[in-house]
Amino acid sequence: MSCLVWNCCGLGNPCTVNELAKMVQAKDPSVLFLVKTWADEDRLKDVKRKIQFENMFVSPRTSRGGGLVLFWRSSVDVSVEESDKSHIDTIINKNKESEWKFQSPWLCAGDFNELVRGDEKLGGSRRSHNQMLDRALCTTDWLNHFAGTKVVHLTCNTSDHSPLWIASSGIDPLPSSKPFRFEEMWMSDKGCGRVIEAVWRGSFPYEAKRQVIRKIEKCGAELTQWSRKNFGHVRRQLIDKRKCLLQAEQQQEKTLWLVDGDKNARYFHIRATQRHRKNKILGVKDSSSAWINQLEGIAETFKNFYQQLFESSKPTLGLNSMVKVFMVWEVEVAQK
Repeated sequence: MSCLVWNCCGLGNPCTVNELAKMVQAKDPSVLFLVKTWADEDRLKDVKRKIQFENMFVSPRTSRGGGLVLFWRSSVDVSVEESDKSHIDTIINKNKESEWKFQSPWLCAGDFNELVRGDEKLGGSRRSHNQMLDRALCTTDWLNHFAGTKVVHLTCNTSDHSPLWIASSGIDPLPSSKPFRFEEMWMSDKGCGRVIEAVWRGSFPYEAKRQVIRKIEKCGAELTQWSRKNFGHVRRQLIDKRKCLLQAEQQQEKTLWLVDGDKNARYFHIRATQRHRKNKILGVKDSSSAWINQLEGIAETFKNFYQQLFESSKPTLGLNSMVKVFMVWEVEVAQK
């Protein structure tokens, strides 16, 4: 997985869009973040079709300036948490072990308009603010998690800002990711059919055979997002419900024991019988590995086992050897 971040200074110029398309084709990013688009949503949809991304989130421009847009492919699980005119806060692989945030406190990238050191400024009067600086910043935890990350400043001709290409083998999708599976429960909602029909009626700039494969992939991605919004994480909910049910059963069992455990009631006898059945010894093996299941034989086997266990292999010298004459002062000390 890789990310491309660029302050494009407007997408109204066809040259800028063409240059963006060439960068996307060369670097093949999974996530694309553009700053200062100076474009409305219809124009951004045209750009989305040209660069062939499946998903888009727009932070609208104010008046004729500003504007942010985030594009991402269906192979990446992106959840937009919040946004305003200056940032889009997202989480990659939300609620998974590989979860990370594209914005602070994990990784933050874009045009910061701020100097870190004085030697970053070339020419002009010495200033520390309002400088066009494009960079990516991350926390130590994020860098430790994705140690192979590299940030490359690319060259461009249509903007005075350098595109940032953030690439790392450490954030590639896990090869063990689960394939798409159609859930039967989706058929209970009419929205499922509408999603499939909408994707299947769409057109893709591919040959006929490739269009079918592309529509199937698109249908799976759209159904996954639709299910997340309408059904949520069903398997996780089932796990949580099972835990709650188990806790409720355990609590009920404790309550019943407190209420009825000390009474001569059916519940007390059931628990006592269960404990007796669990602790009952039905049979044992003797020293010759013969199975003994008679009550008298079991008792005799235990008796013999512990007699042999505590017998000494070296006989004692007798009690006479333990007799010793004590001195008078020793007796007096012992009596005090």
